[in-house]
Amino acid sequence: MAKRKTLISRIGPRLKQLRKARGLGQKELGDRAALSAGYIGYLEQGIRVPAIDALERMCQAMRVSLAEFFSFDESADEVEELRQITVLLRDRDAREILKVRCVAEIILEK
Repeated sequence: MAKRKTLISRIGPRLKQLRKARGLGQKELGDRAALSAGYIGYLEQGIRVPAIDALERMCQAMRVSLAEFFSFDESADEVEELRQITVLLRDRDAREILKVRCVAEIILEK
């Protein structure tokens, strides 16, 4: 039986996941949330646990609600990945989109 992760142990990886999904570096997130890049790094590594006001500022900087931050459901992660793909393809023409689909089919062996 798999051991359940505690809430605190999930904060760092979730922060890193959301930060990277938004294309932010630790310094940029820190600047936006008035926190140091070192502090962001400590949070992501699980060395520190954020104060609620710091967490709120980071969420605001990433345009994520606290509810979304604490949504550890894998399907929510899939939805975010699909959203990111949609953003990448938004301004592409039909030929480029077809190329991406062909590459995806090769990778997924379909």
